[in-house]
Amino acid sequence: MKQNKVATIYARGVNAPFTEGYVVLARSIARAIELGGWRAQILNFKYPLQRNLPYTVSSWKPCYEVRIPGIPRESIFHGPRLAPPSILAAALESALIPILLRQELQARASVVHLINCFRLPRALLRLLRRTPVLAHIYQSQSSSRLHFFLPFDALVASSSRVAKNLRINSANRYPVFTLPPAVDPIFFQPINSIRPRQKVMLYLGNLSSNRFPNELLDAFREMLQHDPDIVFRIIAPTNPRSVARVGEIVEVCKSLGIENRVNVILRDLDDSDKMAEYSSARLFVFAPIVETAESIEPPLTVLEALACGLPVLATNAYSVAEAVISGQNGFIVEMGDHSSLVERAIEMLEASPIRWQRWSAEARKTALENFSLHSASHRLAEIHYEILENTGVG
Repeated sequence: MKQNKVATIYARGVNAPFTEGYVVLARSIARAIELGGWRAQILNFKYPLQRNLPYTVSSWKPCYEVRIPGIPRESIFHGPRLAPPSILAAALESALIPILLRQELQARASVVHLINCFRLPRALLRLLRRTPVLAHIYQSQSSSRLHFFLPFDALVASSSRVAKNLRINSANRYPVFTLPPAVDPIFFQPINSIRPRQKVMLYLGNLSSNRFPNELLDAFREMLQHDPDIVFRIIAPTNPRSVARVGEIVEVCKSLGIENRVNVILRDLDDSDKMAEYSSARLFVFAPIVETAESIEPPLTVLEALACGLPVLATNAYSVAEAVISGQNGFIVEMGDHSSLVERAIEMLEASPIRWQRWSAEARKTALENFSLHSASHRLAEIHYEILENTGVG
């Protein structure tokens, strides 16, 4: 039987803003599928936004969307777990599955990917159709045991740590594959200027107290005592969680006397904007002191920074150590190790141009070999081949 090379992706949130991690994941998997000679079909649950944004949805065709009225997208991404809006959203997604299924049937999909949507209804349809279903899991702490009793054919983990956790919790009921997040090719473009960069420390992402702890500002004050020329640039998307945190961060900076050296910006960035930010800083910092189920593993911003040749200083959280290698493309310190964080930051900010460029080259090499669309395309082809063989569909 000749295999129809079409992969359907059920997703939530392919709409803007592009700052959000799951948006990039859906787009990058679609690109990787197409790079491997398959046709990618995105079937998207689109939620209304609370604000108007100046860019459009994903460029992949066909990208079929069903709109879920009356439930702001932020209530899904940032609301409390099992809050009434989330329960209602899950019910609506279940009701709309038949509309998307019709598109899948018309495309004659041979593999189904579930990325960031309510998995139950589409997984149950596996009992009626032989099309293999792959469920993507991006967080160590988000693997509900309910997943392991659904009729999936395989689980796809975003890191080795997530994969290990899935194998333990599922008692090896399903095959578990590892597919790291893939970085858009724009971040691998050569940087025209190799002039020494200013002493800018960059953070880009959500401002929750878990991902961006106030202790990081205490560490920055100590860095300034050593070198008053350092600037800390903080850029966050304009979602409710970040908006609520900005005022608190500004007050902490004032209390520490560092408000003139800390720039806090709320802005939804597209890929070109993000690349410009990465390409102008001297180091990227990602330093949570506690882990919760709110970050993709490894974080996309860390991978994008590496792809731009920006060395990364990070705490040992969210599988970052699978991308950042201490002494080669940045440094890893233990969560809560305040003094080591300060020492490594100063070392990176004041490194000689030759040493910094060595880190930068290694960062780009790591991202290209392990987190590029090209590497993701090869890995997806292997996963598709194996799962089709195992299920007897291929």
